[in-house]
Amino acid sequence: MRRADRAIGATRYAKGQGETVTASQGEIAGRAGAARLEDGVVLRPLAVRPRSHGSGRYQPGQLGTLGDGVVIEEGVLIFNPAHVHLADGVYVGHRAMLIGDTRGELHVGPEAWIGPDCYLHSAGGIRIGSRAGIGPRVMMLTSTHAETPPPGPIIDAPLRFAPIDVGGGSDIGIGAILLPGARIGAGAQIGAGAVVTGHVPPGAVAYGVPARIRRRRGERGR
Repeated sequence: MRRADRAIGATRYAKGQGETVTASQGEIAGRAGAARLEDGVVLRPLAVRPRSHGSGRYQPGQLGTLGDGVVIEEGVLIFNPAHVHLADGVYVGHRAMLIGDTRGELHVGPEAWIGPDCYLHSAGGIRIGSRAGIGPRVMMLTSTHAETPPPGPIIDAPLRFAPIDVGGGSDIGIGAILLPGARIGAGAQIGAGAVVTGHVPPGAVAYGVPARIRRRRGERGR
């Protein structure tokens, strides 16, 4: 039988003693005899339980900045709203998820457009310029786990952070992914489904996996 412990917006399940979670190799070294291997991954007896991150429900007054004329559609979730800043005239589409963070703020400039189902995680900081367009289902990720050798699980490796900057007047195509450190110059165009890891100059057109600069806006495509 499982016992359910209620948390805000979540349910935690427990099955008694012996439930296990992953641990880093450093933690294992300090717990003689406490660790075991399962499927090639180091496990230890459950010590720190996972916690809920909350529901994402918010009140407008909780946002760090809420400009005039902002539209936030139904189903939008905003986590750590005090670290989310929406300037005048920003549009946020249905079911978008905006995640502010104490380590990095999320700033959206005037009249920027964020499409439905976007996922923006600002642990490393995200800045979106004025009149930028963020297409539906775009993801912006500002943290990643450092690469460590097995058998330590990847999720226990140290986090590395890098900001994302999207210049004013640029456009990020549907389903594109911006990884930590991506910098999109003003007026640049990012194609649908692209994966951006570095710098795209102002006015450039980039697409592909990984994204490569193909030409400048207004030039004939190759």
